Amino acid sequence: MHNSATPLRPLSSPLVGGYKRGETRGARLPFRDATFATTLISLALHHYVEPEAVLDEAVRVTRSQLTILESAYRNRWERFGLERLDDWLNRHRHNGAMHGPLAFKGPQEWQQSFDMRHLRPVERRWLGSWWERAGSGRQRRR
Repeated sequence: MHNSATPLRPLSSPLVGGYKRGETRGARLPFRDATFATTLISLALHHYVEPEAVLDEAVRVTRSQLTILESAYRNRWERFGLERLDDWLNRHRHNGAMHGPLAFKGPQEWQQSFDMRHLRPVERRWLGSWWERAGSGRQRRR
């Protein structure tokens, strides 16, 4: 078995996988179906106009395992905090040039998107906020 990785542009680039952040509406990636054994989407879906279309493409090019790390909120205060933190971090990382949609969702909304694509979770973790982790001394699982 031959394992290989196809490098895409790093997250600090204005392009991710050849597409401008937040502008793809389900554009087809230049790979055949089931090209990759494993695909990772890390803190990116909320930056797209149509995150479900990006998810569909990830499902199409993935043969075995799709790993998704994404921000989620449980209430309006957490959403407010995510939006402010994301805005601050990305302006800092991209010299104020990163603008775009913030399609944050709650855990149930993300799960609906996964269910519609017949994705079966192997493991799901709620990493929680800094103070939740500090107070419990361990990560909470949900």
